[in-house]
Amino acid sequence: MKKYKTNKAVLKKYEKIYRLEKKENKRLEKKIVLLKKKYKADIIRYNNIFDKEKFKKFAKKYVNIIDISKVEQKNDHLIYKIDCKINSINNLYKFIENLNNYTNIVKITFPIVLKREEKSYLVSFNVTIISNKLKKNL
Repeated sequence: MKKYKTNKAVLKKYEKIYRLEKKENKRLEKKIVLLKKKYKADIIRYNNIFDKEKFKKFAKKYVNIIDISKVEQKNDHLIYKIDCKINSINNLYKFIENLNNYTNIVKITFPIVLKREEKSYLVSFNVTIISNKLKKNL
């Protein structure tokens, strides 16, 4: 009987822990659902496949691309060096601003090198593309 009572007390203790963990798990699942809703667009952008030609077309709206060369590729990010020519600094600002609306997660890393020519600027910078689909291309 003593062993039964001991086992029953231990069982109650673990049942209480189980209920608390189950409650915490439900709370975390609700939080995950809310975060997925909040960051739905970013999750979609992260899961998109990066297309270099599509990126060139997007960039040509704002800058005259001279060269895009791959610098580095790791698990989920790809770094390209972009050399381009712009007529106005405002075009570069618009390009950087509209990268937020691009189909992938793209971030520009500093330094951004600007060289003044007669009627234009030569610009050089790196962009990092973050995508879940890059892992399969290694």
